[in-house]
Amino acid sequence: MSAPVTLHVSDTLLSLMREISVEQAALIGADPPRAYQNYYLDFAAHFQAQYPVGAGLGIDRTMSVLEVGSGIGTRCLLGTGLFGGSFTGIEPCANSYAMLGRAIQEMKALNPHLDYRYLNAGGEDTGLPSESFDVILSFEVMEHVREPEQVLREMYRLLKPGGRLFLSTCNYDSFYEGHYRCLWFPFLKGRLGEAYAGMRGYNPGFVREINFITKRSLLRGLSRAGFTGVSPWRGRQVAPAPPLRVVFPEGYAPESGPLRKSFAGNLIQNRKVHALLSRFDREYKLYIEATK
Repeated sequence: MSAPVTLHVSDTLLSLMREISVEQAALIGADPPRAYQNYYLDFAAHFQAQYPVGAGLGIDRTMSVLEVGSGIGTRCLLGTGLFGGSFTGIEPCANSYAMLGRAIQEMKALNPHLDYRYLNAGGEDTGLPSESFDVILSFEVMEHVREPEQVLREMYRLLKPGGRLFLSTCNYDSFYEGHYRCLWFPFLKGRLGEAYAGMRGYNPGFVREINFITKRSLLRGLSRAGFTGVSPWRGRQVAPAPPLRVVFPEGYAPESGPLRKSFAGNLIQNRKVHALLSRFDREYKLYIEATK
């Protein structure tokens, strides 16, 4: 059996995540802080999302990998442990995400055996050299960037010829909003979207932080940026993942999963419903791969 990938978590990191979660709960208004803290600290879920993508793309120790929107660095750390190689993460720590900077540095200091490079930068202009990366990854980020097409052009610039891109994001031509975790409709944008969110008891101000990206606009942006081989991510047959070991402070009992169930979310993300909606470009979750 492969050696486990080990992550260390400190009381300081837990305290930072509690503060960030309080901010997120206030910003979105859909769940209590504990739900957001559970999301950040559910390392097994991040591990299960990272491994099949990285293994399917063939990431190995010879490669340079960029994650656009690396959060507190979880997937960069896990990627280093799983595949080796040279990982870089970019995450702009500003506005509602200002506390992330301290959490990122704490995570890096706790896990020097899984070192990666972190840059406080946006995806529109990273300042990194052209043709620097073999692979670029982006998980649930495109719905938050200011200028999606500029981010895609920057990804294209940063990839080496033949380099691979994987991204997952939301499709706002569908019928669900994952941050509020409620039924949503394609025409609910701007003030209309704010009014709808407020009517449901959520913070309407968060609507202004969402980029209402759609499948059509994403595919158009990838084409304009110059990507070829653009297609839905189908996954690959990969070997079983090595075990994950997370070392929490003594006495801490981790939890997992959201506190509030969402009937709309479960329905929209049902495999059969997803497949049906995808025929009309209305599926909620988009998983896309492309080549430079």
